[in-house]
Amino acid sequence: MTVRTWRRRPTVGVLMLVCTGWFSVSTSAEEQSRPVDSSLQEKVEVNLVEAKITVTDRKGRPVTDLRPEEVRVYERGRQQRLAFLESWKENRRDPSGASPAPPPASLYTPEGRVSTGAQTVVVAPATAMRRVVMVFDVRNSKLRVREEWRQAALRWVRESMKDDDRVALVALRSYPDWAAWFTADKSSLLASLDGLDLFHDVPNRDRREEMSALMTDLGAICVDLGGGGRRRSAQSKMALGPDPTDETSCATTVSRPYVESEESIQNLRQLTGQLSAVPGRKAIVLFSEGIVSDAGNVAVNAMLSIWGNRVINFRNIPTFLERDVLRPIGELHQAAVSSDVVFFTMDTRTGAERGYSADIAEQVSPATGGLGVNPWHEMFESTHGTLSALANATGGRAFLGKSDLPKDVALATDSYYGIYHLGYYREDPGEPGKLKVKIGRPGLEVATPSRAETRRRNSRSSPLELALGRPVPTGAGDTQEVPIAVMTPMEALPLRRGAGGHGCQLGIFLQAQRPDGSVAAERFQTAIVVAEDGTHAGSAGEYYEHRTSLDLAPGPYRVRARLSDELSEILGERTIDLTVFPGTVQGGFVEDEPAEP
Repeated sequence: MTVRTWRRRPTVGVLMLVCTGWFSVSTSAEEQSRPVDSSLQEKVEVNLVEAKITVTDRKGRPVTDLRPEEVRVYERGRQQRLAFLESWKENRRDPSGASPAPPPASLYTPEGRVSTGAQTVVVAPATAMRRVVMVFDVRNSKLRVREEWRQAALRWVRESMKDDDRVALVALRSYPDWAAWFTADKSSLLASLDGLDLFHDVPNRDRREEMSALMTDLGAICVDLGGGGRRRSAQSKMALGPDPTDETSCATTVSRPYVESEESIQNLRQLTGQLSAVPGRKAIVLFSEGIVSDAGNVAVNAMLSIWGNRVINFRNIPTFLERDVLRPIGELHQAAVSSDVVFFTMDTRTGAERGYSADIAEQVSPATGGLGVNPWHEMFESTHGTLSALANATGGRAFLGKSDLPKDVALATDSYYGIYHLGYYREDPGEPGKLKVKIGRPGLEVATPSRAETRRRNSRSSPLELALGRPVPTGAGDTQEVPIAVMTPMEALPLRRGAGGHGCQLGIFLQAQRPDGSVAAERFQTAIVVAEDGTHAGSAGEYYEHRTSLDLAPGPYRVRARLSDELSEILGERTIDLTVFPGTVQGGFVEDEPAEP
């Protein structure tokens, strides 16, 4: 994907891309201001918080007919007043509501304005559909399980995907790698899944083997120091050099390669932020074998199992190994809530992997008087707990094991229809406390976040402009490819400092709907914008341009464009009305095709 910018001269109105035959659509009527009522009014402050819950029966099937009178909400043990209960299945419309009818739009050409749209038409909200993102965490998994993930996803597409579903594919590498954008085309998805590379340049990641390797290294290199003396073996000197002189330095140096950063969490955060551009609800099915939430603590557990707490200085070790993991995990949970994203996590390990290596344990623990800590169990609980918390905080479900992985995938995606969006009024103006939801109907299970979240979607009013190109026949019936450029000032983008300069990651969403609310076409893509150091400050007057297209048959459409960044911030939104004719586009909803010049 090519990213272009150009410098725009100060002028009144909207400029044209003359040489490529592009049109620009802009607003030609100004918004009317409303009179202000200066009479005294009583102000009532309402403290409303929201949460998502998933309700299923005992077989894991979604419950779609839950009634408000069956729901009781408790916070810190006190019952709260329910404000609303909305089923994701029953509410078939885009929850963001009908896009406001824009003023009549004008079409501009190099010769000047040639047409003005008719009176604005009330357009129904876009029909909602189930959106599913299959995410494969190849950085946190064993090689042999990834093919099982693929086969489970293939089976779901063949047997369970509905005709009006929109499905996307992502592989989590050092970045979210989109293998397929949202599409309803099953054959395209099957081809993308078959061709998805889950193995190249992605090493095998076995958490149990990693812990055994760490225990072996600690025992072989540092155990002589842990015995109370200050002698150092030749092996430790070769591995560590002359610097470490005590067991704490030795243990932290040996453990550091096993202490990973929060890169996986940040990748999911970026993915969630990009999905903010897509209005409505999204479900992420995350295939993973666990993400370490606090790798420093995992390493400390290994040291405790060897030396206990008599030798290692555990007050100093966190200084070297601790990572600020709670903040990015909390930010991911909040980003998912703000972006209307629910996670269904598929941890395909079995409970047997909670075990440990008896040989290593017998060698190190009894000889040194360890505390009996089982570091293999702690590793499993830490990695599985991160996935469970992610599903729980967003209102989804966590699955463990792979005895019937295809069935679990089907249950996870069907649970989309068992999700309810609820709100309740709080008496306490402080931060929401521990949340519990009880269902009055027997035989039902409910997955509830540990606490409700106040909705904090950040948004800017950055200007967006849309430029439309001349339609080109696609060869498929009467549809035409309508080129569209989404443009916004570079100075309006949140360019953050990073490696090589300043930049951000964008989610770009376009949707064309007919006046009756049916969706004719849509397109979601991502892009990376980078400005070299020293150039971002002087970007005033430059525009960022993203070019794409929609395949549309002749007729009237409301086109909606939306732009977000990786932090779930909505950067801009634009809605225009247009009418497509063979070979041309008219601004607004018009009936007569323009005469040939």
